[in-house]
Amino acid sequence: MRTIFAEKNLRTTPGSDCALNTLAIDEPLEYARLYLDGNLQMWVDAEDSLTL
Repeated sequence: MRTIFAEKNLRTTPGSDCALNTLAIDEPLEYARLYLDGNLQMWVDAEDSLTL
């Protein structure tokens, strides 16, 4: 498993981890924007809430 500095302290589930990897690969500019804005955890939490 890869660990990116931006993801080091994120709380993820297996589902949100997969979605985060997909985002980084398919939409790198969106991933970068979320990181730079400090919103990666909020995005991950939203992804986790969608899987309920």
